[in-house]
Amino acid sequence: MIRTKTDMTNVQSYYDDCALTINDDAKAMGWSSTFNQQLRFDVMNYMVDMSNCSVLDVGCGDGALFHYFMEHNIAVKYKGVDISPKMVSRAHNRFPGINLRCADFFDIQEQFDVVVCSGSLSMAQNVDPMTYLEAAIDHLLSITKSQLVFNLLSDYVPSKSDLFNRYHPQDVMDLCFKKIRYVNLNHGYLPNDFTIQLIKE
Repeated sequence: MIRTKTDMTNVQSYYDDCALTINDDAKAMGWSSTFNQQLRFDVMNYMVDMSNCSVLDVGCGDGALFHYFMEHNIAVKYKGVDISPKMVSRAHNRFPGINLRCADFFDIQEQFDVVVCSGSLSMAQNVDPMTYLEAAIDHLLSITKSQLVFNLLSDYVPSKSDLFNRYHPQDVMDLCFKKIRYVNLNHGYLPNDFTIQLIKE
């Protein structure tokens, strides 16, 4: 394993603090606005038909994607996982009965039709960004039966924070094509963000 529990401490601490100190739900997740958060969900929903699928929401935060599914009447068998216990508590308070737990996604072994990562792979780790991303993709592909969809911050726009990694879309595409034959890229909805869809045969 290329990262340790210690490597995730900065992620847990950051989002624990956000859960306790930021009232705005989208900003607590690290997004600049509710519109931008929803737009990312719209793109994922357009790329992947998740209706009637089992879905794992990696880095689920306070359950925003769960709320999106409810608002849009998308029937899914939802499960969320997040490294931050404070975020998990916030999600349970926001949506009593929501199916999620506090865990490192690398420890998840259960199989799901679709695995979704919105923003959860972008925070800087104590390892090389592409090394971490490759390990994450390998594990997430191992637990999805059908599709993996995730978004990342694009290096086409200069970084405003050293808390988050930015990736070159072509580098990520090249990495994904080493893993699987069917890959889609959407870099047309925001200048600083892109979404990747991997489809298993």
